[in-house]
Order: sequence, then C-alpha cells, then structure tokens
Amino acid sequence: MSNYQTRYPSEIQLTNRQVITLNSNDNKERTLLTEVKVDEKLLRDAFSRNGFESVVIMEEVKQHQIGSGMRKHLSSDWDMHIRFLSLHQGLIAIDAEVETNIDYLEHITTDNWISVIYEIWEVVKQLTNQIYLFHKKTGLYVTQIVKDFSIALSKLKEQTEWKPIVAVGALALFGLSLAAWAASSKE
Repeated sequence: MSNYQTRYPSEIQLTNRQVITLNSNDNKERTLLTEVKVDEKLLRDAFSRNGFESVVIMEEVKQHQIGSGMRKHLSSDWDMHIRFLSLHQGLIAIDAEVETNIDYLEHITTDNWISVIYEIWEVVKQLTNQIYLFHKKTGLYVTQIVKDFSIALSKLKEQTEWKPIVAVGALALFGLSLAAWAASSKE
C-alpha cells in the first residue's frame, strides 16, 4: 500500500505568548495532547460512529488512561489508535496515533507510528468546538497553531502476519499433545 501522511503543528504559540518550534521528535514524544470537556461516554459513542472499536488485545495501557483504548482500521497497512486520559480536572485528553496494522507482528516490534491531531479533531468537532491543545513539556495550553509541517509514516518493507504463526503453533502443540496421549494410552 502507501505511506500515511498527515499534518502536525510545527510552530505554536502558548498561553504565555511564547512561540515554540516543533519537529518530528516532538511528534514521537507525544508533546501535544488534545483535551476536551466532554463526557467520556459521549466521546466513545462519537468515535464508535466514526468506525472505532474498543481495543481488547495488544494495548499498552498508559498512565492516567481511562478504560480501554479504541482502534480504527484505516487500510491493510494502517490503524489509528486512541486512548482517553485523565490529566486535568474536568477535561479528557485524547492521545492518538497512526501505527502499523495490528494484523502484523511488526505492530509490537517496531517503532512505526506517528502522533496525529487533526484526524481526531474531525470527530471531536461533532460534539464541541471547545478543543484545547496541551503542550506537555511546558505545562501550558496552545493558543494558536502558527504553522504545520507534513509528516509521513512509511510502509514497512516486510510485514509478518501473526495469525498464521499462532495457528501453526497451536496445531503443532495439538499434534504433540495428541502424540503424547496416544503414547501414554498404549502403555
């Protein structure tokens, strides 16, 4: 398939009027978090209506996380994964990333993801226009996004589906168990 491309803030102004330049390292460090004053159930319902499902396996639970995360299958290569966090009283922070599809072993073994902001704003705008962007390094909110930059996530050259590996392993264990049972019943 193809790369996943998005925009990410490259220059922001904070509540103290300081202007900060961001780069791809800030993206990887999850420097920016979206926060909203919306009930968690309403948020989950809005994301569900937009194709997200609750994560039931393979989720690293973050500090301050509220419940399980949600995932949306974007393509054969990409998933979008969101988590709701409780960081500030009365607000829910939304941590979002696009990452290698969960069907591939590389999902858990590589660093192939990027933070996303604008994609989740499209969902949150269905509930409220009061969207806050929090800059974790300074502990201040963003008052203005001055500029954006394009950021791309490249498709991995090799992708290993994990389900066939598990199926073969399960069949092998079943075969060994059956052989052991047959050997013990002959005694």
